[in-house]
Order: sequence, then C-alpha cells, then structure tokens
Amino acid sequence: MPMKPCLGVLALLLLAAVGGRCAFASRFEGFSALVVEPENFWGWDTAVLCALEDKGFDVTYGRIPERGAELARYALVALTIRRSLTDGEAALLADYVESGGALYGSWGGPMGEPQFLREVCGVAGTRSVWLHAFELVESPLSEGIPLGEVVLLEHVGHLSAAARGWEIVAVAPASGGIPVATDAEGRCLGVLNEHGRGRTAVLGFGPEQDKHYASADLAPRMLDNLLGWLLQRRLAEGGREWSGRLSVALPARAEVGEVRLDGRPVPPLEVRRVGSLRTVELDVSHVADGDEVTVEVGYQPIRPARNVEAVV
Repeated sequence: MPMKPCLGVLALLLLAAVGGRCAFASRFEGFSALVVEPENFWGWDTAVLCALEDKGFDVTYGRIPERGAELARYALVALTIRRSLTDGEAALLADYVESGGALYGSWGGPMGEPQFLREVCGVAGTRSVWLHAFELVESPLSEGIPLGEVVLLEHVGHLSAAARGWEIVAVAPASGGIPVATDAEGRCLGVLNEHGRGRTAVLGFGPEQDKHYASADLAPRMLDNLLGWLLQRRLAEGGREWSGRLSVALPARAEVGEVRLDGRPVPPLEVRRVGSLRTVELDVSHVADGDEVTVEVGYQPIRPARNVEAVV
C-alpha cells in the first residue's frame, strides 16, 4: 500500500549556540522527565506527556525503573493518574525525591499510597469531591496569576449522580504541605511539599489540561509556575544539554512506515503509543547548530473506525 507524508512536512530549526552551549527556546529544555504508565488508561498520561514535550522536556514514557541510578537521571517524574505503587517503587521514589528529584502526581495520584503521600508528599489524605469551580490561594502555583474563582468546563471528570458538580480530588495537607487551591467549602485541592533536597506536587486537578478551564491562558501559566517551583534548584544550577532527540506525533492508529531526514531514510530511535497518540523519536544530534532539516514520516492511510466520525 502506498505511503503518504504525515501531517505535511515538519521543518526543524536548531538554535545557534551561545558560549558553546545550546540557546534554549524554553527554560525547561534540556531536562529529562519520566511519565509513569498508569494502571488504567484515562488519557491523563497523554496530556502530561504532551505538555512536558511542548515545554522542551526529553520525555520517557514507561514504568518506574528497578534501580535508583536509572531513576536519578530524570529531573522530573510524573505519576499522572497512577493509584498504587509496589513497596520497591515507593522506596525508590522516596529516595529519588530526598536526593533532589521532583515528583508530580496529578489527580491525587498515587491515591492508594497513604504512607507515601504523607511522608514524602505532605498529603494527609485524598478523596473525591464534586464542584463546578475552585479558587487558587496564594502559593508558588498562583505566582503572577490574579487570585479568584477558576471555572471548570463541563467535560471535566465525571458528573455525579446527584448533579453536585464534576469529580475532582480533594488533597488534605499534612504538616509542612503548602495548599494551592480550595473549593467553596474550604477543602484543599492540591499540595506542594519539600522532602529532603527534592520537591513534590500532588494536585486534584491538572494544570496541563488546558481544555478543562474556562480561561484558556490559565493552565499554561499554572503549569509553568508548577514546573518552575519543582525544578527551582536545577534551573539555578544550569549546565543542561539538549538530548538531540526529536519527537513527531501521529494518531495512535497510524502504522508508521519510512522516516526521512532531508530526503534520506533514517531509522527512528523509538516508535511508541501513548493514549491517542503514536510518537516517532528521531536522533538529530548530528545536525549543526543553526542548520535546518526537513523531517518526513510516512504512514499507512488511516481508515475510519467505529467510534471515529471523520478522518483528518
């Protein structure tokens, strides 16, 4: 079956070097992140992964490594909607944060680990609540954002049977935990915490989910604040280098064929499926600073599926 170009043609322009180092377009470029695969797909992992890649992170999607040395190479670990951890995973993550790592758990995750949440994340407990809006309180998450009501759109979470609102996770702060948001009844919806040399954030909502908020520019500002606080020490240290990896996204049902750089076939580093996306990772570290290359990805024509109304 003939192949056709994916999403047109993507041109990559590498920025010129400054002082022998890459001039990063984003303050987070050069950082590596691990997005941990959840027990059940909910789409949250895809949103976090894409948001981090948009910020310039070199993102790995998969399971928690079995050895601390492998985990330590990540500047950030995102648990998304994962509910539970094995004893070994909990111990590795606790050591990772204590040694200076940054941990982000969205939607209250890991909700099934009360001891880990209390001792590492400064969270005394989690439970589902229903609401249509919440308020940011003064914290690193709200820096530069006017405090006030944050209105949720109607497709957030699940609508309760009693029509009390949309399901969100309440996150009670333990000693030392910094609340970041509350609902109308004063229930906390997110906690920041410092543990050893590292930092954690456990939120009952997702700043990476811009489609969840009535104010379109609110989510990117919250996410930038969140990442800036979690990685404050690493940002100050500097010394980052870009991995030289480029990620191109396709629909998940796409069957990837030939990949070309400037018309020459190249083998992809990795082809993976994450939620509704299939991503193709390429090595472009050999491209000189300031040079431009054209990336083409071929895929089999996507046919309409039972639950797809149209093929784009």
